[in-house]
Amino acid sequence: MAELLEAVMLVSFGLSWPISVMKNIRARSAKSMSLGFTLLIIAGYVSGITAKIISGKTNYVLAVYIINLLIVSANVAIYIRNKKLDSLKEAGAKAGQEGVAEGKVSANKAATDNVSANKLATVKFSGIKKNSRKTRRSNFHKEAV
Repeated sequence: MAELLEAVMLVSFGLSWPISVMKNIRARSAKSMSLGFTLLIIAGYVSGITAKIISGKTNYVLAVYIINLLIVSANVAIYIRNKKLDSLKEAGAKAGQEGVAEGKVSANKAATDNVSANKLATVKFSGIKKNSRKTRRSNFHKEAV
């Protein structure tokens, strides 16, 4: 009975991790993530797995620990990816600001190029895919595929 209750606790707690992973994938930013917190949770799961192995109680609860550990570990990989995306965004924003400051491009052109680079989408208009830059700008408010 104790193993069943432990499994229920792990499953209940573990249901939040896939939601967190999806949220972090969609966010494409590490600004709302805490690597330290995630590593602390991983250390807890590793401790739980080690305790199960040392005590010799290797049952189905161990599988739940391992599944949760893998999902939480995915958050570390997503954190690293999102941190790189944040760096690229900051570098792009900085390059755009430097170009405006040096008078190489107008502020309006820099903003337009930034929107074009970040919002590349194939626009579906009248059932025909339009891929031209002019179409993306003028029809961006229409249905994006």
